[in-house]
Amino acid sequence: MEHLYRYLTGYLIVRLVGTETERFLNLCANRGIVLWKLVCMDGTYYAQVALADYKKMHPAVRKTGVRPIIVSKRGLPFFLYRNRKRGLCAAGFLLFFVIIFRLSFYIWDISVEGSYYHTPQQLIRFLQEQEICAGRRKSEIDCPEIEAMIRKNYPDIGWVSAEIKGTRLIIRISETNMPETDPVAEGARHIVAKHDGIVRELIVRSGTPAVSRGDVVRQGDILISGVVEMIGDGDLVVGKEAVSADGDVVLATYYKYEDRLKREHTEKIYTGEAVKGFGLYSGENSLFAYLPSFSYEKYDAAVLDHTITLFENLVLPLRIRTVTLTEYYEQKMTYSEETVTELLNQRLGRYLEELEADGVKIIENQVEVTVGTISAAAQGKIIVEETAVEYRAVEEEEYRTEEEEAPEDESGMQE
Repeated sequence: MEHLYRYLTGYLIVRLVGTETERFLNLCANRGIVLWKLVCMDGTYYAQVALADYKKMHPAVRKTGVRPIIVSKRGLPFFLYRNRKRGLCAAGFLLFFVIIFRLSFYIWDISVEGSYYHTPQQLIRFLQEQEICAGRRKSEIDCPEIEAMIRKNYPDIGWVSAEIKGTRLIIRISETNMPETDPVAEGARHIVAKHDGIVRELIVRSGTPAVSRGDVVRQGDILISGVVEMIGDGDLVVGKEAVSADGDVVLATYYKYEDRLKREHTEKIYTGEAVKGFGLYSGENSLFAYLPSFSYEKYDAAVLDHTITLFENLVLPLRIRTVTLTEYYEQKMTYSEETVTELLNQRLGRYLEELEADGVKIIENQVEVTVGTISAAAQGKIIVEETAVEYRAVEEEEYRTEEEEAPEDESGMQE
């Protein structure tokens, strides 16, 4: 904004000629005269000064003998003076500022900050469904309402802020990463094994333990039962109650891993030839586009869009698109034994990282790589410890007894 102000009011590039330059600069500073971009080249000082401040330098010039010689005149006042006889140019310049002024009443860019699980594209698409998009007048945008809509439709977003700056609508969010609610987990439930394995840890907070540490379990076996016995006098079981089983169960289990990769493959060989084109777009509409002719049989296309921004928050509804086409041809190659082994190990490493990111503890990696003449394979087991559990609803017949059902039957017979 300061640069715009200097351009509108005009400024000069001056060369300071004299022997008492430092004293001259101190006198200017005492009088509130601001000089910026001060540089020394071959013993001569150059600086930029506002047009209004240049006229205030005369007392410092008389006292020091240093003369600020004008090298260049910059800014709107000098531009208008140089083009004072060119009416169309001045009218076009004025029209440009009028258009910019009118465009500043609208939102032309929506950005989302702080998102991780929810992508910016997802949130922008949601706002578009609510008719909050580029091209809306700023006066029609209600930031508190936007914040309330996002919190309502995305419960895992704990904090949200909507702010208008210039022609930008900035959405800042903070996600709580709340796990999705399992509908079975809200009622009476069992905790059952998700995979075959061996019980390593068992902590019961609610429910009845159905296994012990060291037990071998199969997929679907109940680990913590949601049926609790009610004990009466004399340690007699007087009934059963269905509860929501809760606890921590860690199973030692394994994943089967298999990955294959053919040694013969096709690689892109780039020739070094490329052509570039460009265009001017407003939204999805092309205002101007240019692409040189080419005769490439195969090529990669790289598209780069740059939104025109006058200042940090003054975004215009215009994009400059650059298209680069790079020629290549395909050639069949064969991986060496060392290369194919390294590639398979890299893919295995990424898979192990994904498991660890999901809270799985890797105990032992029993995957081996074998290389053949045609292909190579990574096969084996990955021994892990994880909370491999899921929920299953408690059926009524698991805890209801015949005695409890009898009164209902009798009452039905009396009717």
